[in-house]
Amino acid sequence: MHTFLVVLQNTPGWAWLILAYLVYSGVKRTRPHVKSPVQIILPSAIFLALIFAKLAQEHFAEPALAGIAAGAILAVIFVSSIRPARDTYRQADGRLVLAGEYHSLALMMTLFCVNYANAVGSAMAPLATGSAVAVFGYSLVNGFCTFYMASRSLAHMRATSGAAV
Repeated sequence: MHTFLVVLQNTPGWAWLILAYLVYSGVKRTRPHVKSPVQIILPSAIFLALIFAKLAQEHFAEPALAGIAAGAILAVIFVSSIRPARDTYRQADGRLVLAGEYHSLALMMTLFCVNYANAVGSAMAPLATGSAVAVFGYSLVNGFCTFYMASRSLAHMRATSGAAV
């Protein structure tokens, strides 16, 4: 318990601000909402940039590449099968009406938790978090969540005109 409290106390304030923003953003998406194409693509672009920065930080190691690739493939298959944009409609002004969903909240919390745990682990046990299995594991989760969001964003962008349900 003591270690847990030390970790929480030594977490920088900006990490808690990011967590608060991700929770706020995810909760907002649980209700139907209207977004511009930029508002749909921008979060995915940011997460894609972060995943490629993380990949560069790992020096493009094979476990990281394999994990991200496997996560990306699984995400595309998953998005193709559940069709998350089936209730998305494009308005006359080009903005998109999206149904409320919990995927975003779950994905953003998963990304935050995995990367937070990896950062803490890197500080406390660098050999363990640097192992091939650990690198593959968090790369798989990061790849899945990031490419799920990106694939879903592209699916929303293909929405046609119509009336929202």
